[in-house]
Amino acid sequence: MFDNSRVLFVRALFVSFLLLCAFATGDAQAQAVPTYLDPSQPLTVRVDDLVSRMTLEEKASQLVNQARAIPRLQIPAYDWWSEALHGVANAGTAKGGDPEGTEAERARVWARLKEAWQRRYGLVEAG
Repeated sequence: MFDNSRVLFVRALFVSFLLLCAFATGDAQAQAVPTYLDPSQPLTVRVDDLVSRMTLEEKASQLVNQARAIPRLQIPAYDWWSEALHGVANAGTAKGGDPEGTEAERARVWARLKEAWQRRYGLVEAG
């Protein structure tokens, strides 16, 4: 399984990306740009700034499948269901030769997904 801190880090990165997109189409009359919306700042600084501005309730609302929007921080709602293996399965690529898919094929998809993430984050050597 994935380490929870890595999953949360990936979510934080994605939220930061969404914030950048929201900022790019935002109002030109905005007063001061918050640090978390400033693309010239390091990612870790931006994530820390964003998380520090969120209430406990807002933080908790981002840890579920259907993350709610946080309008005051320009965070859009997002449905995480299409991420990772759910997205693969819903796209139909997790199924083998038979229309229902087999347990063995699902296991192979999980193994490939896990190995890809481990390589991506340097947990194993690329081979």
